[in-house]
Amino acid sequence: MGFIPSRLLQSVLDSVPHWIWVKDLDHRVVLINEAMANEWQTTTTEAVGSHARDFYDPRMADMLLAEDDEVCREGKRKDVPARRLDRYGGRKACIVRAIKLPLRDESGSVVGVVGVAVDITDLATAQQALEASQQMLRTVFDTVPHWIWVKDRQHRIVMANHALAQYWGMSPEEVVGRRLQDMINPALVDEVIEEDERLYATGERIDVPERDVRGPGHPPHLIRTTKLPLRGPDGSIEGLVAVAEDITSRKKAEDALKASRRMLQAVFDTVPQWLWVKDINGHYTMANRSYAQALAVPVGQIIGHKSEQFFSPAATARFNAMDEKVLTTGQAVKADDVVLTMGGRGEVALQAIKLPLLDDQGRIQGLLGIAEDITELKRATAQRESYARLLEQQNKELSELAAVASHDLQEPLRKVRAFSQLLVRDYGERLSGGEGRGYLDYIQDASVVLM
Repeated sequence: MGFIPSRLLQSVLDSVPHWIWVKDLDHRVVLINEAMANEWQTTTTEAVGSHARDFYDPRMADMLLAEDDEVCREGKRKDVPARRLDRYGGRKACIVRAIKLPLRDESGSVVGVVGVAVDITDLATAQQALEASQQMLRTVFDTVPHWIWVKDRQHRIVMANHALAQYWGMSPEEVVGRRLQDMINPALVDEVIEEDERLYATGERIDVPERDVRGPGHPPHLIRTTKLPLRGPDGSIEGLVAVAEDITSRKKAEDALKASRRMLQAVFDTVPQWLWVKDINGHYTMANRSYAQALAVPVGQIIGHKSEQFFSPAATARFNAMDEKVLTTGQAVKADDVVLTMGGRGEVALQAIKLPLLDDQGRIQGLLGIAEDITELKRATAQRESYARLLEQQNKELSELAAVASHDLQEPLRKVRAFSQLLVRDYGERLSGGEGRGYLDYIQDASVVLM
């Protein structure tokens, strides 16, 4: 072929970091640059006249030679896509992308092949890592049950997860590229855009606790949204990432819970006894009106506090000991002798019971306390017992009086009986018509009864 490279051309080729080679029609190397020589572990001079089979296994060499023949035969450029190349000397394989062009002489005839190859192993590895990362991100996106989307500064959606796309009746791919205005309730567009622009201007997170995104004629659909800026490599804001949680069901449950709690509080307040509920840490979570009146504070000032806020250290210690027993044993604890000193009332006697509160799995979540003010009852009981003792004393004195009176009456009666017996004995026959005798018998019978 008679091709002799100039020193200038060799210097230019050696300055290129990619692999460059020139081969003749017999597949012999005419010219390579330093990068190619280093790959083959030779020099640019020693490589001249070598063959592909000198550096690659037969399978790889045949494939490379077939590509060269195709270029020479068709006289057209061939772009070889990225492929694995088993390297010379048993080194680790690499990923190479190549371009092959026909080399022509002055008459235009093809006299060889010029090739340029780029080792894209690092790029391919990074690309694979990027694809794996994107796949992982997509998987995470689609696993999250909340709505997730990414928007650019023109309010176009550049990424959306399955949950959001499903709400809109689309696939995630169909959502990409759409503008916000095309997707949400028109009544919310200005409000949402204003939020986004504020985020772009300040770079600060935006939290929207509750927003109704229902369309006209549809039932409420509440979401809670968090928006964060999406920054580029230089730190500038390129868009935003938003996460929205559908809180419709939870809001309904919360409203139902509040209604149930209000009803329970109303029931609590109709009970004259003191009622309260504590959590496992000893904080009040509920209290009825009777209890609040006894403590001389509003119900709201009881919630969240502990016993020591309202009772003496001694009383608090006793109450806490009862609470601990209930919470550790799960058994009710009763006390019949609780005495408290209440401001403005002096000593107050109580009868109290505390019971555990269990969740659906039977785990202790807190306790219910019930106390009844028995001050007046104890006072009435003491008064009744005092009256009973006085009555017993009076009955005793009356019995003693009756005994004395009975003794004093028996003597005259014995005499009445004795003399009536004498009358019957000595004068019974003189009593006319039997009527007088009847009177004497009556006197004797009556004296026996009275004795």
